[in-house]
Amino acid sequence: MVGEPRVDSGNEIKRQLGILGVKKVRVMGDFEQVSKSVANDEADLCLCNMQTQSNAPWNMMRGVREQEVGQNPFMVLVSMVGSTQRDELAHTIDAGPDDLMMRPFSRDVFVRRMNELAARRKKFVVTSEYVGPTRRTEARNEDDGGGTEEFDVPNPMRVLGFGGDREEMWRDIHAASKQLNARKLRADIRLFDALVRDILPAYENGAIDDEFFAYLGKLLKLLAGIERRARRIGDENLIDLCALSENILTDIKERPSPPNLRNVGALPKLVTGFKFALNAIS
Repeated sequence: MVGEPRVDSGNEIKRQLGILGVKKVRVMGDFEQVSKSVANDEADLCLCNMQTQSNAPWNMMRGVREQEVGQNPFMVLVSMVGSTQRDELAHTIDAGPDDLMMRPFSRDVFVRRMNELAARRKKFVVTSEYVGPTRRTEARNEDDGGGTEEFDVPNPMRVLGFGGDREEMWRDIHAASKQLNARKLRADIRLFDALVRDILPAYENGAIDDEFFAYLGKLLKLLAGIERRARRIGDENLIDLCALSENILTDIKERPSPPNLRNVGALPKLVTGFKFALNAIS
């Protein structure tokens, strides 16, 4: 799948992919259509021009990694960018692409980078804010204080470039997707615990300020993501916990002072409940 609004550029990328042996290349200039196609098709590779006023390419890539768009969170994603502005590049990287290619790029550069993706895909990391290839220069694990563990993921580009059993590849993708669910839930619940620890003393002491409401907003947004994931995997216990947590946090937001002692006691219990639910899933 190629998201490229400029017809000549899209056709040239399609031609170069064809030379590399990539079959069934689809070029689309409408980014919303690209997202719909990625959601409905079993694409292995998606190259997308990020130079647009819309956030659609970013949302599509982030949705793929977050398992909210399509069936393959390990699709190989390549962002084509034209700006070297640090903020713009950081925003693009946060979507979780495997590679960034600065436009304009030569045929030799394109071929070399595609071959590198097929031969040596980076390991992934999962945090509450990011899912995608590691940006580290040295490997770390969860016991070194980094908080995240790098792990190998399926590489559809390897099958495209070197051949292989596609049915076996999809079995690997489905198995790895379940592991990704557990890793993402673990990261989100870890953050939920940390945020509850941050707001609880202020709530108990009536120290209500803008920062307090900002943390509440983060908690509610975090819960919405956990609930969507819980519904996708069909975990009723987790769904019920999310609903209960949302009710309590909404009550705190609407009536922050004086503190409701029932809510004060419930917040740590919710954290414990989420940890038990996560252990059951794992």
